[in-house]
Amino acid sequence: MKNGKRSFDRLAAEWWLVLLLATALVVCSVATNLSQRIDMLFYDLVQRHSSHAPQPQILLVSIDDHSLAELGPWPWPRAREALLLEALAKGKPRAVALDLLLVDPGDPLGDNRLAKAIAGGPPTYLPMYFDVSGQQGTGFDVVKPLPIFAEGAAGLGQVSLTPDTDGIVRRAYLSYSDGQRSWPHLVTWLAGTVRSNSIPTATNKTTPSLEARDPVMIAYAGSRGSFATIQAVSVIRGEVPTAAIAGRLVLVGVTATGLGDNYSTPVGSDRTLMPGLEIQANLLDTILSKRLATPAEGAFLYVFALAPLLAMMLSLRRMPPRWTIWALVGLIVTVL
Repeated sequence: MKNGKRSFDRLAAEWWLVLLLATALVVCSVATNLSQRIDMLFYDLVQRHSSHAPQPQILLVSIDDHSLAELGPWPWPRAREALLLEALAKGKPRAVALDLLLVDPGDPLGDNRLAKAIAGGPPTYLPMYFDVSGQQGTGFDVVKPLPIFAEGAAGLGQVSLTPDTDGIVRRAYLSYSDGQRSWPHLVTWLAGTVRSNSIPTATNKTTPSLEARDPVMIAYAGSRGSFATIQAVSVIRGEVPTAAIAGRLVLVGVTATGLGDNYSTPVGSDRTLMPGLEIQANLLDTILSKRLATPAEGAFLYVFALAPLLAMMLSLRRMPPRWTIWALVGLIVTVL
């Protein structure tokens, strides 16, 4: 009897020791992001095998190599950009997001014409960005379009894209805040998800810091070229039927070789980069199709990581050996 009790006490002590060591290992892995690379690889695998038809109302207008070859090199004069918006307006799109930075003055006549095209056409949203170097110790500066353009815009939105540590864009932040002001993402205007209460209560910070908020994982519709796209030169020349534009959510941007921004994505094959314009379209599609997935953060990460471990340890202690293997298989399937 005593030998049985000593054996039981020894098994119990070993069980607790294994549980404590395994718990410490899991906690350290979560705290130091040791498993992050595995998470990324798994997410990429899922993305490559879960392509879907994008939302049909999304339309890209690409300032591509052919458009530049036909109409002249970039940057275009503002009058030509105005001509593009005027031609789009004839097609009666639901809204337009112009993913072009309008922060420097150009020819006054061209600027005036572009300002009229922005204000007089369909709801047109313009991008702004953050200069994180800041001036005079402010920490960062908000760089907005020139007032002549911003005043006629339906709204302003940030277009920041933040690659993960391996350089691949998997997530986006739907807003940025300094604790006093908040800036929504450009595509949330098109999606109609900008919240009226997105400006938080002011704080007493003397030097506000920029904080990324509302992270979401981008559910890519597919590889580069998955969205309906028309060339800017075709729009300007009136070669696009009105029906192809009517009622669409239009994103306009530069995709020409060597211009604009290009990023690695989970769905890129053979190191093919995706233009920032298409990544914004994928983010818009993610919102419209309600495929939003929020990255797990904080206490939930620890709960999710430790719950399977505790369940496994309890099964080892409480279940007969013949059932333990099935319990472990079930846990693996459940976690995946």
